[in-house]
Amino acid sequence: MTRILVAAIIALCALAPSVGSADHIPGNVSQREKFGYASAGWRFDEPDGSFRIVTVKAADRTIIAKHGLRHRYLTACVRVRSLVMAESGDPADSVFREVFGCGPLKRSQFHVVRSLGWGRVKTTVATEECVSIGDPRITTCGAGPTLEAQVEWEANDPLEAGPWVGGNDVCHVRGRNSLRHHLVRGFVRSGGIDYTSGRDGTGFMFEHFTRVRVVPEGSEDCMGSDEP
Repeated sequence: MTRILVAAIIALCALAPSVGSADHIPGNVSQREKFGYASAGWRFDEPDGSFRIVTVKAADRTIIAKHGLRHRYLTACVRVRSLVMAESGDPADSVFREVFGCGPLKRSQFHVVRSLGWGRVKTTVATEECVSIGDPRITTCGAGPTLEAQVEWEANDPLEAGPWVGGNDVCHVRGRNSLRHHLVRGFVRSGGIDYTSGRDGTGFMFEHFTRVRVVPEGSEDCMGSDEP
């Protein structure tokens, strides 16, 4: 389960903007990677079927190889999805709205302590807003409101962690994964609207360390198409 989660998160993070050196790191050289990911969510349901879902996700990925080659990706994404049911009860009159945006982070904006016991992200992102209504659905999109997110993760479960080994005769791969579930406090807001309604949410933090040793150096691409 943890390995599947790793693959999904890395695929998402590969789309993130880079921060720091833009030097290319080929997959056929030995390297090590540290990847941290935090996810927070809130869900509000109404008796008539209306709902609102709010999510905040942040990622910090660093890859270091020989000769000082280094990549760092720090990014956060904020999303607000809502469905408002019409008073008529006709689903065709319901309105679905989604506001979504991502942006780079500075180091000071995303902090995680050792053992994933606590973490924090502070960010402001520009968004795109899409509204869908009618039967058949007609969707229109345009510039959305700026979203401000300030979120803290407080661990409420024990740390799940363990090493793993992979690769082949050329690609020697070792790693360690850590996962912890959290209570989430904070807010996502735009102007005077607090989309989290002052309530606590739930979330998790994930971290993995990977060391890849290529023997001999340059003989095989051990990272596949991992380069964004």
